[in-house]
Parts: sequence; structure tokens; C-alpha cells
Amino acid sequence: MEIKHCHACDQDLPVSSFYFNAGRPDGISGYCAPCHTAASKASRDARRLKAIEHLGARCVACGYDADIRALQIDHIDGGGRKEYLSTGSHKMLKAILAGAEGYQVLCANCNVIKRYDNAEHKGDRVYTREEPQHRVTSREWTEERRVEVSAKLKAASDAAGPEERARRGALTAATRKGIPRARPEGQWSLRHAACVECGRTSQPHAGLGLCATCTHRARRERRKAAADE
Repeated sequence: MEIKHCHACDQDLPVSSFYFNAGRPDGISGYCAPCHTAASKASRDARRLKAIEHLGARCVACGYDADIRALQIDHIDGGGRKEYLSTGSHKMLKAILAGAEGYQVLCANCNVIKRYDNAEHKGDRVYTREEPQHRVTSREWTEERRVEVSAKLKAASDAAGPEERARRGALTAATRKGIPRARPEGQWSLRHAACVECGRTSQPHAGLGLCATCTHRARRERRKAAADE
């Protein structure tokens, strides 16, 4: 196992504990990953502190300056998040220290109030709501469902062999004559080897070639369609 010395914590650690750095002779960072993260955070916090002090270190709305941790850099004309995502905080803080305009210091409360007063939290989004051109009634839904299930039943019947179709025909004839039917042992239902909707056999048959789960789902959809009328 290759070992490298970390200059921050003064420990010998495996190379896998270090980030890659193409600018170094060995291609590996001089700090281990935890030390590198801590150093980056400390550098970022120091730049933010300098930027806030450069802008006055006081909320321009209410004058708060008791704790610098509660102060935030605000874009006067909005668009702060867009700039942060496009350039990152490093370039923004560097621009502030260089004297760029369009920034101010606000406390956390005043910054949130400004965002809502100016609708900055919405950004470029446009909220619209269009009424549906046609609401499906429960009767129409039931008819569509009946056609869909009938098509699946027909497809399952066409896929069955001659012997299976003959057996189903005999069951239909027995039903019309009032002869009690008994499900063959090991078969999911009298007519179907599996649910025509989901193809499973783990749930019991509930009717129309559907398992109990698919039947309950169809009932919930019918109730929802009826409630939307």
C-alpha cells in the first residue's frame, strides 16, 4: 500500500485518502481529504468575512451588526442564486473586494423579507393554470375500462391453444346451464392462468381476469373519477 504524508495533520496516510491534483509533481494533493475540506472551508469563510466587512458589516435595512454570522450578502437587483450557480461564490466575493457595485449587506430576516416583497423567490418562473378541456366522467371511464379489459381478455384468448379454448368454451356452456364450476387444482382461475392486467398469480382472482390488487386499484380510480365530476 502506497503511503503519503499529509502536511496539515502531519500523518502518514494511504494515497486513497488524498485528492488528485494535476498541478503537483506526483499528481496528488498535499493535504488529505479531511484537511483539504477544512482548509477550503476556512478560506471561503475568510473571503466572505472580508467581503462583508468591505460592504460595511451592518444591515442596511435595520442596522443589525451584533453577530456577523447573521449577516448575508444581498444582490440589490436580485438574481443572486443565478449568479452563484453560474460563477460560484469565489468570483462573486472577489468582485466585491475589487469594488463591484450591486451588492449590499442584509441580516437574515431583512434578506428574506426583501426576497418575498420583491418576489425574488419565484425567479423567472411563471405560474399558470389551465382548465382541462374535458373532464372524464365515471360512466365514460367505466366504458373505457371495459373496452380495455375486453381487449386484454381477447388477446389472452387468442394466445391460448385449441385445447385451452375448448376448455373455456365448456366452462361457458356449463355456466349457462347452471352447472356448478370448480377451479382446476393448481390453476389461478377458471379461465385465466394469471391476471390479465399485471400478469401476477400471487394475488387471488377477483373477477374479469383481474387480481384483487388490480380490482381495488380500478375501484379507487372510478371513485376518484366520480369525485372529480
